[in-house]
Amino acid sequence: MLSTKEEIKAALDAYRSHIAANNRRALETLIPIIANWVPNEDYDMPEEEVPLFRLKGLNRLVECWPVLQFDEYVTTVETALKDSERILEEARATVAFPEELRILFDLGVDGLSGAGLPIWKGMFGCDFWIGPGEPVQDVASRVQGLDAKLANWGVELPSIQGCLIEPADVELGEWVVAGGWGIGDGRDAQYCCAVFCRRVDETDSKFAWRYVISDEYCARLFDTIPQLLDFYQDYQLGDMSHLVEEDANEECLFDML
Repeated sequence: MLSTKEEIKAALDAYRSHIAANNRRALETLIPIIANWVPNEDYDMPEEEVPLFRLKGLNRLVECWPVLQFDEYVTTVETALKDSERILEEARATVAFPEELRILFDLGVDGLSGAGLPIWKGMFGCDFWIGPGEPVQDVASRVQGLDAKLANWGVELPSIQGCLIEPADVELGEWVVAGGWGIGDGRDAQYCCAVFCRRVDETDSKFAWRYVISDEYCARLFDTIPQLLDFYQDYQLGDMSHLVEEDANEECLFDML
């Protein structure tokens, strides 16, 4: 069942608060190191350039992204999904861009990148939803249909099974998958996808969008965006927290910067 806008907003507020609190703790550790940095005797730097160098050291701790066009992104995904060679015929008339992702965008979200600061995400991050930041041709190429073996997603069509981890009150079973697309990816063998599917034994049920995060060990399925956000807010957080402790010194931090 689709989540309401109120349910998604409540989950998003909790997710943002959790991510912001963890990122703030990291920044409170790292920024003083940058702010108090002084060159050693072997570092030939005029004194007046030191403040600028410190400011440059902040560049990869926080990133800014331009506002991108969402309509073109939606049109690209829907056009590729409705391609007769990609989508299961019985689902062709009903497939459309996931409504819960539209709601996220209406709430000011154009991507989901999870826990951690940008400085480490290039090494260990997992972007569940890359969003409109991708070139149009790349978005279209990530849309797949029922006959594809989606090696890049860590799942196979037409059944999602094997090592899939589902909510505790749902029995593991096979799925009829009409199609979907690789919505994001990670740096450590993680792949993320949105799948338009229904259970094999529920012939009267409608196809619906579900969301999968997979890695080399297992895949996790979420029926709704609020379910996903509740899990994703802590995904790989331990790795990021460890890096804050490990790299909280001038030698490591400025080498990375």
